Amino acid sequence: MLALVSKQRTPYWHIFKELNGMISSTSIASIFHASPHKSKMKLYREVHLKTNEKGKKFESEAMRYGKEKEQDTLDKAFEFLLKKGMIEDGTDYRIPGTLIDMEHPICCSPDALYLDSKGLMHGVEVKTMFSSCCPLKIEKVPFHYLLQCMVCLHVHKAEDWVLYFHDHNREHYSAFLIKPNLQAWDVIVEQTRKFIRDKDKVPGRKTKKDAENLKKFRGLIEASGTITMIGHVFENQPAPKDGLGD
Repeated sequence: MLALVSKQRTPYWHIFKELNGMISSTSIASIFHASPHKSKMKLYREVHLKTNEKGKKFESEAMRYGKEKEQDTLDKAFEFLLKKGMIEDGTDYRIPGTLIDMEHPICCSPDALYLDSKGLMHGVEVKTMFSSCCPLKIEKVPFHYLLQCMVCLHVHKAEDWVLYFHDHNREHYSAFLIKPNLQAWDVIVEQTRKFIRDKDKVPGRKTKKDAENLKKFRGLIEASGTITMIGHVFENQPAPKDGLGD
C-alpha cells in the first residue's frame, strides 16, 4: 500500500489516476455494470482513450450537497460509533488521501481511517442522503457502495469498514458493518485486471447475462455474512409504515 497525500477530486488526484491507469474504488462498480453514475463504456473511454478532459466534469446538485455536508456526516458517523461502543471517547481519525494497492491496479480515497486500542485499522465511508432514504435493509444497500467499501477494506487490509448513511433533513441514519471477503476480493481483482488488459475490447451495453452475474455476485457477498446492519434511527421503535428504506 502506497499513499499519496492528495484530497479527492483535486487536479493532482485526477492526474495521478490518469497517468497510472488506476481504477478507483468508486469506479470498480462500472466494471460490473453496477454503477448508476458511470457506464462501463464511459470508464473504458476514461481509462483507455483518456477522454476525461478538464471542463467535462459534471457535478449535480446532489453531488454538491454531499460535498458540502461530508464533514457533518462524518462527525455524525463517529458520534454513532461512540454511542454503539465501537470506539473509545477521544478516538482520532485520519483522512489519508489516495492510497494504492501495490499488487493490483486499484486505488482508493477513504473518508476516514482510525486505529483501535489494539492498533488494528478500521475504516468509515459516509453517504449523505439528498433525495433518497437511508436503507433499512441489507438488500437495499446500493451495490456500488458495497463494492467501494470492500475495495477500501482490502486495499488497507483493515479489520472492517463501516458504511454510514445520514439524512440531515430528517435526521435519519443507518449503518452497516462490512467484513473482509477474500472470495469476493479475488473476483474484483480478476475483473479489474481483465478490464485493464482488454484495452482493444470495447465494452457493450449491460446484457441479461451481466445482470444475472451481478445478482449472483451480490448474493455470494450477502450470503457469506460479509455485511451486517449495526444500527438505524428506528432501532428502538417500530419501523415507519411509509416504506422508508424500501
